[in-house]
Amino acid sequence: MKTKLHLSLFSNIHVSRTFFRSALMTAVVLLLALGVVKLLAPFSSSAKQSSQSGAGRQYIAQSGQGAASCPTCSPAKQRMIYAPLFDVPESSGSEISLNCRSAHDLVITPTFYAAAGLTSQPAQKLQRLPLEKKKFELKSPSSWSKRAVKIDPKTNQEISYDPKPRIELFDAKALKYYLKWIGYDGKEKVIVYQRRDCIDIVVSAIAKKSPSSGYEYVYTVHNLESSGDYLHGFAIQNFSSDVKPEMSNDIRAGNMRIKTQDFNEGNWIRFAPLPPHPRVQPGQLIEFKLYSPSPPGLVMCSADGGDFIMKGVGEDMPSELEVSLPGYEILPRGFTIGPVDNLKNTPSSEKIAYLLKILPRFQKQRWITAQTSQAYEQLLKRGNLQGIFSRLDSDFKTDSITTEIFTIIGGMKT
Repeated sequence: MKTKLHLSLFSNIHVSRTFFRSALMTAVVLLLALGVVKLLAPFSSSAKQSSQSGAGRQYIAQSGQGAASCPTCSPAKQRMIYAPLFDVPESSGSEISLNCRSAHDLVITPTFYAAAGLTSQPAQKLQRLPLEKKKFELKSPSSWSKRAVKIDPKTNQEISYDPKPRIELFDAKALKYYLKWIGYDGKEKVIVYQRRDCIDIVVSAIAKKSPSSGYEYVYTVHNLESSGDYLHGFAIQNFSSDVKPEMSNDIRAGNMRIKTQDFNEGNWIRFAPLPPHPRVQPGQLIEFKLYSPSPPGLVMCSADGGDFIMKGVGEDMPSELEVSLPGYEILPRGFTIGPVDNLKNTPSSEKIAYLLKILPRFQKQRWITAQTSQAYEQLLKRGNLQGIFSRLDSDFKTDSITTEIFTIIGGMKT
Protein backbone atom coordinates (compact mmCIF):
# COMPACT_ATOMS: atom_id res chain seq x y z
CA MET A 1 0.00 0.00 0.00
CA LYS A 2 1.41 3.37 -1.03
CA THR A 3 0.97 6.31 1.30
CA LYS A 4 1.66 9.90 0.30
CA LEU A 5 2.43 12.66 2.78
CA HIS A 6 1.31 16.13 1.72
CA LEU A 7 2.85 19.15 3.49
CA SER A 8 1.26 22.56 3.11
CA LEU A 9 3.56 25.38 4.24
CA PHE A 10 2.15 28.62 5.53
CA SER A 11 1.06 31.01 2.81
CA ASN A 12 2.29 33.98 4.83
CA ILE A 13 5.76 34.96 3.49
CA HIS A 14 6.69 36.65 6.76
CA VAL A 15 7.69 33.46 8.51
CA SER A 16 10.72 33.53 10.73
CA ARG A 17 13.76 31.49 9.78
CA THR A 18 13.68 29.66 13.12
CA PHE A 19 10.08 28.57 12.63
CA PHE A 20 10.87 27.41 9.05
CA ARG A 21 13.75 25.29 10.33
CA SER A 22 11.45 23.74 12.94
CA ALA A 23 8.84 22.89 10.34
CA LEU A 24 11.49 21.38 8.06
CA MET A 25 12.85 19.19 10.87
CA THR A 26 9.31 18.04 11.67
CA ALA A 27 8.78 17.01 8.04
CA VAL A 28 12.03 15.03 8.02
CA VAL A 29 11.01 13.19 11.20
CA LEU A 30 7.61 12.34 9.72
CA LEU A 31 9.20 10.98 6.54
CA LEU A 32 11.56 8.78 8.56
CA ALA A 33 8.64 7.49 10.65
CA LEU A 34 6.68 6.70 7.50
CA GLY A 35 9.59 4.63 6.18
CA VAL A 36 9.68 2.59 9.36
CA VAL A 37 5.91 1.97 9.14
CA LYS A 38 6.25 0.73 5.56
CA LEU A 39 9.07 -1.56 6.57
CA LEU A 40 7.02 -3.15 9.36
CA ALA A 41 3.74 -3.30 7.39
CA PRO A 42 4.01 -6.98 6.29
CA PHE A 43 4.70 -8.07 9.85
CA SER A 44 1.82 -6.05 11.34
CA SER A 45 -0.59 -7.30 8.65
CA SER A 46 0.28 -10.90 9.49
CA ALA A 47 -0.17 -10.23 13.20
CA LYS A 48 -3.48 -8.52 12.55
CA GLN A 49 -4.86 -11.49 10.60
CA SER A 50 -3.76 -13.80 13.39
CA SER A 51 -5.43 -11.70 16.09
CA GLN A 52 -8.71 -11.48 14.19
CA SER A 53 -9.45 -15.12 14.93
CA GLY A 54 -10.06 -14.09 18.54
CA ALA A 55 -11.64 -10.64 18.13
CA GLY A 56 -15.08 -9.31 17.19
CA ARG A 57 -18.60 -10.57 16.95
CA GLN A 58 -19.97 -14.08 16.79
CA TYR A 59 -20.94 -15.49 13.43
CA ILE A 60 -21.97 -18.85 12.03
CA ALA A 61 -20.87 -19.88 8.55
CA GLN A 62 -23.35 -22.19 6.88
CA SER A 63 -22.81 -23.91 3.54
CA GLY A 64 -25.55 -22.94 1.08
CA GLN A 65 -27.27 -25.51 -1.03
CA GLY A 66 -25.70 -25.64 -4.45
CA ALA A 67 -22.72 -23.46 -3.38
CA ALA A 68 -19.40 -23.99 -5.14
CA SER A 69 -16.90 -26.19 -3.30
CA CYS A 70 -13.81 -24.58 -1.81
CA PRO A 71 -10.80 -26.93 -1.43
CA THR A 72 -8.79 -24.39 0.58
CA CYS A 73 -11.62 -23.32 2.95
CA SER A 74 -11.85 -24.78 6.44
CA PRO A 75 -14.95 -26.86 7.29
CA ALA A 76 -18.14 -24.97 8.16
CA LYS A 77 -18.32 -24.44 11.91
CA GLN A 78 -19.16 -21.85 14.53
CA ARG A 79 -16.46 -19.21 14.99
CA MET A 80 -16.09 -16.55 17.67
CA ILE A 81 -14.64 -13.11 17.02
CA TYR A 82 -14.19 -10.53 19.80
CA ALA A 83 -13.73 -6.77 19.49
CA PRO A 84 -12.71 -5.29 22.88
CA LEU A 85 -14.11 -1.76 22.81
CA PHE A 86 -14.47 -1.11 26.54
CA ASP A 87 -13.59 2.43 27.66
CA VAL A 88 -13.24 3.54 24.03
CA PRO A 89 -15.37 6.68 23.59
CA GLU A 90 -15.52 6.24 19.81
CA SER A 91 -16.92 2.68 20.04
CA SER A 92 -20.54 3.83 19.79
CA GLY A 93 -19.94 4.95 16.22
CA SER A 94 -17.40 2.34 15.15
CA GLU A 95 -17.84 -0.34 12.50
CA ILE A 96 -16.26 -3.77 12.10
CA SER A 97 -15.73 -5.08 8.57
CA LEU A 98 -15.34 -8.82 7.98
CA ASN A 99 -13.51 -9.82 4.82
CA CYS A 100 -14.86 -13.21 3.77
CA ARG A 101 -13.61 -15.05 0.68
CA SER A 102 -15.81 -18.13 1.22
CA ALA A 103 -18.29 -19.23 -1.44
CA HIS A 104 -20.73 -20.29 1.26
CA ASP A 105 -23.52 -18.32 2.93
CA LEU A 106 -22.51 -16.30 5.98
CA VAL A 107 -24.95 -15.80 8.86
CA ILE A 108 -23.80 -13.35 11.52
CA THR A 109 -25.21 -13.29 15.06
CA PRO A 110 -23.86 -10.39 17.18
CA THR A 111 -23.53 -10.87 20.94
CA PHE A 112 -22.85 -7.79 23.08
CA TYR A 113 -20.82 -7.69 26.29
CA ALA A 114 -20.46 -5.10 29.01
CA ALA A 115 -17.53 -4.74 31.38
CA ALA A 116 -19.37 -7.03 33.81
CA GLY A 117 -19.99 -9.75 31.24
CA LEU A 118 -22.60 -10.84 28.72
CA THR A 119 -25.52 -8.46 28.26
CA SER A 120 -28.93 -9.14 26.78
CA GLN A 121 -29.15 -8.64 23.05
CA PRO A 122 -30.73 -5.38 21.95
CA ALA A 123 -33.33 -7.32 19.97
CA GLN A 124 -37.02 -7.01 20.77
CA LYS A 125 -38.39 -9.07 23.62
CA LEU A 126 -40.72 -11.80 22.49
CA GLN A 127 -44.16 -11.45 24.00
CA ARG A 128 -47.14 -13.27 22.51
CA LEU A 129 -50.05 -11.05 21.59
CA PRO A 130 -53.55 -11.62 23.00
CA LEU A 131 -56.16 -13.01 20.64
CA GLU A 132 -57.44 -10.25 18.39
CA LYS A 133 -60.86 -8.72 18.92
CA LYS A 134 -63.04 -7.07 16.32
CA LYS A 135 -64.41 -3.64 17.07
CA PHE A 136 -68.13 -3.91 17.61
CA GLU A 137 -70.47 -1.32 19.09
CA LEU A 138 -73.60 -2.74 20.64
CA LYS A 139 -76.34 -0.10 20.70
CA SER A 140 -80.10 0.22 20.76
CA PRO A 141 -81.98 -0.32 17.49
CA SER A 142 -82.63 2.89 15.60
CA SER A 143 -86.06 1.79 14.40
CA TRP A 144 -88.62 -0.87 15.30
CA SER A 145 -92.17 -1.94 14.68
CA LYS A 146 -95.12 -1.74 16.99
CA ARG A 147 -96.41 -4.94 18.54
CA ALA A 148 -99.90 -6.22 17.90
CA VAL A 149 -101.76 -7.08 21.10
CA LYS A 150 -105.18 -8.19 19.88
CA ILE A 151 -107.94 -7.53 17.35
CA ASP A 152 -110.56 -4.93 18.22
CA PRO A 153 -113.89 -6.81 17.87
CA LYS A 154 -115.75 -3.64 16.95
CA THR A 155 -113.41 -2.34 14.25
CA ASN A 156 -111.73 -5.63 13.42
CA GLN A 157 -108.42 -3.70 13.52
CA GLU A 158 -105.20 -4.67 15.30
CA ILE A 159 -104.53 -2.98 18.59
CA SER A 160 -100.78 -2.38 18.86
CA TYR A 161 -98.38 -0.66 21.20
CA ASP A 162 -94.79 0.65 21.21
CA PRO A 163 -92.39 -1.83 22.90
CA LYS A 164 -89.59 0.78 23.05
CA PRO A 165 -86.65 -1.68 22.81
CA ARG A 166 -83.29 -0.44 24.06
CA ILE A 167 -79.88 -1.68 25.15
CA GLU A 168 -78.07 -0.31 28.21
CA LEU A 169 -74.50 -1.11 29.26
CA PHE A 170 -74.16 -1.61 33.02
CA ASP A 171 -70.77 -3.39 33.38
CA ALA A 172 -68.13 -2.11 30.96
CA LYS A 173 -65.38 -4.57 31.98
CA ALA A 174 -67.54 -7.69 31.91
CA LEU A 175 -69.42 -6.34 28.84
CA LYS A 176 -72.82 -6.92 30.42
CA TYR A 177 -75.94 -5.19 29.09
CA TYR A 178 -79.59 -4.78 29.94
CA LEU A 179 -81.96 -5.64 27.10
CA LYS A 180 -85.13 -3.73 27.90
CA TRP A 181 -88.59 -3.40 26.35
CA ILE A 182 -92.23 -2.97 27.24
CA GLY A 183 -93.97 -6.32 27.42
CA TYR A 184 -97.43 -7.35 26.28
CA ASP A 185 -98.67 -6.80 29.81
CA GLY A 186 -97.49 -3.20 29.78
CA LYS A 187 -94.65 -3.86 32.22
CA GLU A 188 -90.94 -3.36 31.53
CA LYS A 189 -89.03 -6.55 30.72
CA VAL A 190 -85.29 -6.86 31.38
CA ILE A 191 -82.84 -9.55 30.26
CA VAL A 192 -79.14 -9.57 31.20
CA TYR A 193 -76.91 -10.18 28.20
CA GLN A 194 -73.12 -10.68 28.22
CA ARG A 195 -70.90 -10.46 25.17
CA ARG A 196 -68.68 -13.46 24.55
CA ASP A 197 -65.64 -11.31 23.76
CA CYS A 198 -65.37 -10.15 27.38
CA ILE A 199 -62.01 -11.90 27.86
CA ASP A 200 -58.37 -11.24 26.98
CA ILE A 201 -56.56 -14.46 26.10
CA VAL A 202 -52.93 -15.36 25.34
CA VAL A 203 -52.23 -18.82 23.90
CA SER A 204 -48.92 -20.66 23.81
CA ALA A 205 -48.50 -24.08 22.21
CA ILE A 206 -45.96 -26.80 21.54
CA ALA A 207 -46.12 -30.18 19.80
CA LYS A 208 -44.10 -33.13 21.06
CA LYS A 209 -43.50 -36.06 18.76
CA SER A 210 -43.68 -39.62 20.06
CA PRO A 211 -43.00 -42.81 18.05
CA SER A 212 -46.37 -44.35 18.94
CA SER A 213 -49.03 -41.63 18.80
CA GLY A 214 -47.50 -39.10 16.40
CA TYR A 215 -47.72 -35.59 17.85
CA GLU A 216 -49.03 -34.49 21.23
CA TYR A 217 -50.26 -30.89 20.98
CA VAL A 218 -50.30 -28.96 24.25
CA TYR A 219 -52.09 -25.59 24.46
CA THR A 220 -51.69 -23.30 27.45
CA VAL A 221 -54.55 -20.80 27.55
CA HIS A 222 -53.95 -17.84 29.85
CA ASN A 223 -56.93 -15.74 30.89
CA LEU A 224 -55.31 -12.35 31.50
CA GLU A 225 -55.94 -10.12 34.50
CA SER A 226 -57.53 -7.58 32.18
CA SER A 227 -60.35 -9.99 31.29
CA GLY A 228 -63.87 -9.16 32.36
CA ASP A 229 -64.90 -12.71 33.27
CA TYR A 230 -63.98 -16.40 33.24
CA LEU A 231 -62.93 -18.49 30.24
CA HIS A 232 -65.94 -20.35 28.86
CA GLY A 233 -64.38 -22.22 25.92
CA PHE A 234 -61.39 -22.55 23.59
CA ALA A 235 -61.46 -23.74 19.96
CA ILE A 236 -58.63 -24.89 17.66
CA GLN A 237 -58.63 -25.16 13.89
CA ASN A 238 -56.98 -28.13 12.18
CA PHE A 239 -56.55 -29.55 8.69
CA SER A 240 -56.20 -33.21 9.55
CA SER A 241 -58.43 -36.26 9.10
CA ASP A 242 -57.16 -37.81 12.33
CA VAL A 243 -57.37 -35.69 15.48
CA LYS A 244 -58.22 -36.88 18.98
CA PRO A 245 -58.79 -34.33 21.74
CA GLU A 246 -57.97 -35.30 25.30
CA MET A 247 -61.06 -35.32 27.52
CA SER A 248 -61.57 -35.85 31.23
CA ASN A 249 -64.19 -35.37 33.92
CA ASP A 250 -63.21 -31.70 34.03
CA ILE A 251 -62.89 -30.95 30.31
CA ARG A 252 -65.33 -31.57 27.50
CA ALA A 253 -64.21 -31.53 23.86
CA GLY A 254 -66.01 -31.95 20.57
CA ASN A 255 -66.23 -30.83 16.95
CA MET A 256 -67.70 -27.42 16.19
CA ARG A 257 -70.18 -27.64 13.34
CA ILE A 258 -70.50 -23.97 12.46
CA LYS A 259 -70.76 -22.83 8.86
CA THR A 260 -70.29 -19.12 9.45
CA GLN A 261 -67.68 -17.24 7.44
CA ASP A 262 -65.16 -17.14 10.29
CA PHE A 263 -65.24 -20.88 10.97
CA ASN A 264 -65.88 -22.46 7.57
CA GLU A 265 -62.29 -23.51 6.78
CA GLY A 266 -60.83 -26.77 8.03
CA ASN A 267 -62.11 -28.51 11.15
CA TRP A 268 -62.64 -26.98 14.56
CA ILE A 269 -62.44 -28.67 17.97
CA ARG A 270 -63.77 -26.84 21.03
CA PHE A 271 -62.70 -27.44 24.62
CA ALA A 272 -64.78 -26.35 27.60
CA PRO A 273 -64.00 -26.70 31.32
CA LEU A 274 -66.84 -28.41 33.16
CA PRO A 275 -68.13 -28.14 36.74
CA PRO A 276 -67.09 -29.01 39.39
CA HIS A 277 -63.75 -27.94 37.93
CA PRO A 278 -63.17 -24.33 39.07
CA ARG A 279 -63.72 -21.69 36.43
CA VAL A 280 -60.62 -20.24 34.78
CA GLN A 281 -60.89 -16.76 36.23
CA PRO A 282 -58.85 -13.69 35.15
CA GLY A 283 -55.19 -14.27 35.98
CA GLN A 284 -55.47 -18.08 35.72
CA LEU A 285 -54.55 -20.56 32.99
CA ILE A 286 -55.49 -24.03 31.80
CA GLU A 287 -54.02 -26.68 29.48
CA PHE A 288 -55.74 -28.53 26.66
CA LYS A 289 -54.29 -31.41 24.64
CA LEU A 290 -54.98 -33.20 21.39
CA TYR A 291 -53.21 -35.95 19.44
CA SER A 292 -52.64 -36.40 15.72
CA PRO A 293 -50.16 -38.12 13.37
CA SER A 294 -50.15 -34.96 11.24
CA PRO A 295 -47.21 -32.54 11.65
CA PRO A 296 -47.74 -29.03 13.04
CA GLY A 297 -48.57 -26.05 10.87
CA LEU A 298 -50.04 -22.59 11.33
CA VAL A 299 -53.76 -22.63 12.23
CA MET A 300 -56.27 -20.36 13.92
CA CYS A 301 -57.78 -20.51 17.38
CA SER A 302 -60.61 -18.78 19.19
CA ALA A 303 -61.94 -18.31 22.71
CA ASP A 304 -65.10 -17.11 24.43
CA GLY A 305 -65.90 -16.09 27.97
CA GLY A 306 -68.60 -15.27 30.45
CA ASP A 307 -72.13 -16.58 30.76
CA PHE A 308 -73.93 -16.18 27.46
CA ILE A 309 -77.12 -18.00 28.53
CA MET A 310 -79.92 -15.47 28.92
CA LYS A 311 -82.67 -16.02 31.45
CA GLY A 312 -86.14 -15.72 29.92
CA VAL A 313 -88.93 -13.41 31.09
CA GLY A 314 -91.96 -15.27 29.78
CA GLU A 315 -92.07 -13.75 26.29
CA ASP A 316 -89.78 -13.26 23.34
CA MET A 317 -87.83 -10.07 23.06
CA PRO A 318 -88.57 -7.80 20.11
CA SER A 319 -86.91 -9.03 16.93
CA GLU A 320 -85.08 -5.71 16.58
CA LEU A 321 -83.22 -6.42 19.83
CA GLU A 322 -82.39 -9.96 18.84
CA VAL A 323 -80.85 -9.01 15.47
CA SER A 324 -78.76 -6.32 17.18
CA LEU A 325 -76.82 -8.94 19.15
CA PRO A 326 -73.49 -10.11 17.66
CA GLY A 327 -72.69 -13.72 16.77
CA TYR A 328 -69.50 -15.73 16.37
CA GLU A 329 -67.83 -12.90 14.47
CA ILE A 330 -66.90 -11.07 17.70
CA LEU A 331 -65.09 -14.02 19.29
CA PRO A 332 -61.41 -13.27 20.00
CA ARG A 333 -59.26 -15.05 17.40
CA GLY A 334 -55.59 -15.54 16.68
CA PHE A 335 -52.97 -18.00 15.48
CA THR A 336 -51.41 -21.09 16.99
CA ILE A 337 -50.16 -24.48 15.80
CA GLY A 338 -52.27 -27.45 14.80
CA PRO A 339 -52.25 -30.67 12.75
CA VAL A 340 -51.92 -30.15 8.98
CA ASP A 341 -52.09 -33.18 6.65
CA ASN A 342 -50.51 -31.37 3.69
CA LEU A 343 -47.19 -31.04 5.54
CA LYS A 344 -46.67 -34.82 5.48
CA ASN A 345 -43.89 -35.97 3.15
CA THR A 346 -43.61 -32.50 1.64
CA PRO A 347 -40.60 -31.81 -0.63
CA SER A 348 -38.07 -29.25 0.51
CA SER A 349 -39.14 -26.66 -2.09
CA GLU A 350 -42.74 -26.70 -0.81
CA LYS A 351 -41.58 -26.40 2.81
CA ILE A 352 -39.54 -23.33 1.87
CA ALA A 353 -42.51 -21.77 0.04
CA TYR A 354 -44.76 -22.47 3.02
CA LEU A 355 -42.34 -20.89 5.51
CA LEU A 356 -41.86 -17.81 3.33
CA LYS A 357 -45.64 -17.40 3.22
CA ILE A 358 -46.18 -17.60 6.98
CA LEU A 359 -42.95 -15.88 8.12
CA PRO A 360 -44.57 -12.39 8.16
CA ARG A 361 -47.33 -13.84 10.35
CA PHE A 362 -44.71 -15.14 12.77
CA GLN A 363 -43.28 -11.66 13.19
CA LYS A 364 -46.69 -10.01 13.49
CA GLN A 365 -47.55 -12.43 16.30
CA ARG A 366 -44.20 -11.57 17.97
CA TRP A 367 -43.07 -15.18 17.83
CA ILE A 368 -39.69 -14.20 16.33
CA THR A 369 -37.31 -11.28 16.66
CA ALA A 370 -36.92 -8.97 13.68
CA GLN A 371 -33.23 -9.86 13.34
CA THR A 372 -33.90 -13.60 13.33
CA SER A 373 -36.78 -13.17 10.91
CA GLN A 374 -34.49 -11.37 8.44
CA ALA A 375 -31.89 -14.13 8.73
CA TYR A 376 -34.54 -16.81 8.10
CA GLU A 377 -35.91 -14.93 5.11
CA GLN A 378 -32.45 -14.62 3.53
CA LEU A 379 -31.77 -18.33 4.02
CA LEU A 380 -35.16 -19.34 2.63
CA LYS A 381 -34.79 -17.14 -0.45
CA ARG A 382 -31.48 -18.89 -1.13
CA GLY A 383 -33.18 -22.25 -0.76
CA ASN A 384 -31.07 -23.02 2.31
CA LEU A 385 -33.55 -24.76 4.62
CA GLN A 386 -30.71 -26.71 6.21
CA GLY A 387 -29.21 -23.42 7.35
CA ILE A 388 -32.32 -22.77 9.44
CA PHE A 389 -32.30 -26.31 10.82
CA SER A 390 -28.71 -25.89 12.01
CA ARG A 391 -29.46 -22.74 14.02
CA LEU A 392 -32.95 -23.66 15.26
CA ASP A 393 -31.88 -24.98 18.67
CA SER A 394 -29.64 -21.98 19.30
CA ASP A 395 -32.38 -19.50 18.35
CA PHE A 396 -34.81 -21.24 20.68
CA LYS A 397 -32.37 -21.25 23.61
CA THR A 398 -31.66 -17.53 23.17
CA ASP A 399 -35.40 -16.69 23.07
CA SER A 400 -35.17 -15.53 19.46
CA ILE A 401 -38.16 -17.73 18.53
CA THR A 402 -41.11 -19.14 20.46
CA THR A 403 -42.22 -22.74 20.89
CA GLU A 404 -44.62 -22.38 17.95
CA ILE A 405 -41.87 -21.67 15.42
CA PHE A 406 -39.54 -24.21 17.02
CA THR A 407 -42.28 -26.83 16.66
CA ILE A 408 -43.33 -26.03 13.07
CA ILE A 409 -39.80 -25.89 11.64
CA GLY A 410 -38.61 -28.75 13.82
CA GLY A 411 -41.40 -30.92 12.43
CA MET A 412 -40.07 -30.34 8.91
CA LYS A 413 -36.77 -32.09 9.68
CA THR A 414 -38.38 -35.51 9.43
